[in-house]
Amino acid sequence: MPQNAGSLDSTRLQCPECSIAMLAADEDGIVTPRCAECGGRWFGRNELTAYLNRRGVEFRWGWGERLSSPPPLPCPTCHAATLYLFQATEVTLARCAGCGGTFATGRQLRAMETRYERWLMEDERRDTWLRPLMWLVTAAVAAAFTFLLRSGR
Repeated sequence: MPQNAGSLDSTRLQCPECSIAMLAADEDGIVTPRCAECGGRWFGRNELTAYLNRRGVEFRWGWGERLSSPPPLPCPTCHAATLYLFQATEVTLARCAGCGGTFATGRQLRAMETRYERWLMEDERRDTWLRPLMWLVTAAVAAAFTFLLRSGR
């Protein structure tokens, strides 16, 4: 569940990418620690999905294989080297093996949003040519059915 501003203690959270303190940032009603340098955000377990959904990105994604390199980064929450890179759907993200939190840079978040928008446009283009085709098929089936009924077969 997304944290609220009162419960977020970002003063002790360090950006795994830049190693600077992350500050609380409220975007679309979800408060997460954000790095002023790289734009990266730290999401607790399940917060990334809530964040993307709140921004209109109903992204169906899954965690793929854990990448063997580079070595794990320090987790902002656990303060241990438990932040491994995973090849998630279409983007590489860092996920903590301990707390389940996820770190995504600003570039990675934009890439997920852009890919979703591109998918929607492709889906809309598919519908544009598919709708008339489906209408023709439906009309042909209805005409054939009407012909069979009238001919008594």
